[in-house]
Amino acid sequence: MHDKTHDKTYIIARSGTLGLRFRGRRIGEGHEGTGGTSGYSCDWDRGRIVRIYACAGAGYVLATTSWSRWQGEDGPIAAQVCATPAALLGALRDEDGLIGAAEMAAWEDACDEDPALEALRYEEMAI
Repeated sequence: MHDKTHDKTYIIARSGTLGLRFRGRRIGEGHEGTGGTSGYSCDWDRGRIVRIYACAGAGYVLATTSWSRWQGEDGPIAAQVCATPAALLGALRDEDGLIGAAEMAAWEDACDEDPALEALRYEEMAI
């Protein structure tokens, strides 16, 4: 599992429900956005940030923040607890079973940090 000596307490405010407080360490982060013409994130009009945390006891937290620069357009903040690496991988998928760019970047970071996730990094094919 992860090195617990660097754990700290996080509080993630969530839209429409109570905030989530837990002890752990951030192990992955990914960003994606739209708008702008330069291709740089500083020009995005809307975007999402996906963060993955390894919890001190066991399990993971997947936190997603959507944002917008448009007045009156608030983005939701969500966080969910995933008990296992397989549950975390499932939570990263959308309703079509696909993993978005921000989720994939966060997953790749997390796999680099946590051996339990590294074991699921790739879909294995037996030839």
